[in-house]
Amino acid sequence: MTTAEIREDKLHMILEKAENGDPKAIKVLKEINRILKQV
Repeated sequence: MTTAEIREDKLHMILEKAENGDPKAIKVLKEINRILKQV
């Protein structure tokens, strides 16, 4: 199993970008969500 650590400020920045429609940020959030569902 892969362990990923994301600092809270980095995650907040990704969330803000996704809310503004940044496709890369949305892709990252989808990937995080997919990983979390496996746990």
